[in-house]
Amino acid sequence: MRSGSDPFSAVLALARRACVAQPQGEETPSVDLLPPGFAARVAAIWAGSPAVSGWELWERVSRWGVVVGLAVCAVAFFLRSERALPVPSSTPFDQFVLGSAAEERS
Repeated sequence: MRSGSDPFSAVLALARRACVAQPQGEETPSVDLLPPGFAARVAAIWAGSPAVSGWELWERVSRWGVVVGLAVCAVAFFLRSERALPVPSSTPFDQFVLGSAAEERS
């Protein structure tokens, strides 16, 4: 590995080598084997990363909501069938509605 490569990639490569070299059934090394200050460096990198604001979170949720809503509408449009639900010519309640409307006109 090159000396100028990303330190995170170097840590990942070391972790891969350690997982491959460790025989099955053997316990994992304890935290005491980590170099001094490792946890502080990881915490500093995490704390230095930009925080996600509330508006960015709402924008992300809204985008996902729009995408899911459009997908549901597209699926419903393509799966619709005009023969699935026949439209009845009249229902038993039509005589009550039409009868009361005819009485009001006269």
